[in-house]
Amino acid sequence: MATTPQNLRIEAGHEAPGVMVIRCAGEIDLATHADLAEAIDWSYTSDLIALRIDLSAVTFIDSRGIQCLMDAQDRCSRLATRFEVVPSAAVRRIVRIVGVQFNGPDGPIG
Repeated sequence: MATTPQNLRIEAGHEAPGVMVIRCAGEIDLATHADLAEAIDWSYTSDLIALRIDLSAVTFIDSRGIQCLMDAQDRCSRLATRFEVVPSAAVRRIVRIVGVQFNGPDGPIG
């Protein structure tokens, strides 16, 4: 995992052909959201059929992080690519407060 000075670790890789998983640990905020956005942008390849953002080890997410997820969800929708978020308890709480909805491994989040 790469570490940024702001305490966010991001790891990206293929789980299966066409299935990209981006795993994050730490905090996603004003100082680190660009790193997540870059990892997401990097994942859009011609063979992408599913993009999973695993935030199960994220301890904090702010509105910039939520916006990154919303942007990725919109882009995946336009590309007919499955988009899924694996939330931590902290992420799930903020998603509910903000009132957005994402697909998760066990159904809708939000």
